[in-house]
Amino acid sequence: MNIDEIKKELEKDLTLAKNIEDLNNLKNKYLSKNGIITVLYSNMKKIPKEEKKTFNLKINHLKDYFNSNYEEMKEKFEKELLADKLEHEIIDISLPSKKIKRGSKHPITRVVEQLEDSLLSLGYTVFDLDELNLNKEDEKIKSLVEDNISINKKSLQVIYPLETYKYNEEKNKFSQNMQLEGLVIGKNISLADLKGTLELTLKKVLGIKTKIRFRFNYSSLGQIALDVDVNCFNCATKGCSLCNNGFIKVADAFMLYPSFLENFNLDNKIYQGFRFNFLIDNLAIFKYEIKEDLRLYENDVRFLKQFDRKDEENEVK
Repeated sequence: MNIDEIKKELEKDLTLAKNIEDLNNLKNKYLSKNGIITVLYSNMKKIPKEEKKTFNLKINHLKDYFNSNYEEMKEKFEKELLADKLEHEIIDISLPSKKIKRGSKHPITRVVEQLEDSLLSLGYTVFDLDELNLNKEDEKIKSLVEDNISINKKSLQVIYPLETYKYNEEKNKFSQNMQLEGLVIGKNISLADLKGTLELTLKKVLGIKTKIRFRFNYSSLGQIALDVDVNCFNCATKGCSLCNNGFIKVADAFMLYPSFLENFNLDNKIYQGFRFNFLIDNLAIFKYEIKEDLRLYENDVRFLKQFDRKDEENEVK
């Protein structure tokens, strides 16, 4: 089924929608993970290179058409539902209201949002990526590079949060970790750009007085990598059970090898880039001075509540 046929089917479906439930079913049909429009995007890699730009524009127009109709119809159905309730339901406004208990954001959620805000201000785009699967991740990154650089010949700056898993025998450590990865490809990109991005973001999230240490290391792929540490809040860099050496690792990064760029048919003499990875768990432990990292995943409401106050105190400072 081509895009024009899909649009005809969508138009018909919209005329048949009678309530919000019907609309949500349509949203699932077209824009869910396996929805018709979503699948069109994933099929982009099968389209000949010279046709990709036109194909991409058609999909975007189709998606915009659905979204605009969806919002307009949703507003209409909601007004009809409210009018019906006001007509048939009796509300005694003199009765005292029940106090609604407000939840609190998890420290990991807080750190992810703060990192995203900082990087968005630097021109990055947030991209949704499923739980880490190397093959799927590589495919999606390849699609990103092809769509943004191979076709449009512009720079690429994206970040994507990930849940990762690793084997761990330690009883007081979790095998699940939250990360925020980033990818940059463009012209005249250097190690200075990488270090500047990491330092600016960390000081914006953790505070201007945060001490940052860069160390050269080797990644699991044998590439020269950059490990990024911040001073331990518990021992003032003297060394303790939390950090061992006075610093806590919060990120790692590396410059892209020429072979990586060549895989996307990019001239490594013109294009350069880097990838980075923020370790969200460690950042949360540092920012909120959490001395027992197991508590990050206990979902204790009393534990979570205290971070409302800590963020308010940071805003005042």
